[in-house]
Amino acid sequence: MGLAAQASAADAAAPGVSYRRKVGPYTFVMLASGSKPMKTAKGHAYPYSGLYTDNGSTAPLWTVDWYGQEVYLLPDGEHLARVEHRVPLRDGQADQEAPAVVVYARGRPVKQYALQDLDLEDDAVQQGNDTARWAHSAKLIEARGVLRVTTMDDETLEFSMTTGELLKRGRAAPKAATP
Repeated sequence: MGLAAQASAADAAAPGVSYRRKVGPYTFVMLASGSKPMKTAKGHAYPYSGLYTDNGSTAPLWTVDWYGQEVYLLPDGEHLARVEHRVPLRDGQADQEAPAVVVYARGRPVKQYALQDLDLEDDAVQQGNDTARWAHSAKLIEARGVLRVTTMDDETLEFSMTTGELLKRGRAAPKAATP
């Protein structure tokens, strides 16, 4: 059973909405910009975005100073990754310098990939009115310590959750037609 905190398409937090996820013996808290501290079930408050022990403490083990709608955490209390499925537009095009994947250790960046660093095919970036979507889905493979991101054109990218290294990229073999 995976203990990673990840938002599915159905339960992903809307931009700017505070949320918390239980991950093993920890609680990860993400506070929206300008929001008040998040209350616990016992009436205490989580004052910062970051990781807390799941023992009622409201003193963070470490904090983050960014907002991420989709965050993936290993249950070691150390490593997490943020995937920005959508990047803003700049001059009518996808902002190639916008962060797409960032891997952290104890809330500090280990490795960051801007959209341009991923060297994606043109079909992988679908432009909307004010953002461009490049990632279709992301999944934490906890047993391997890998984050797998699938692009909009079905390319798969696998990142180490500890080093941030891009370990593997490729496409699934086409399914054979059945007679």
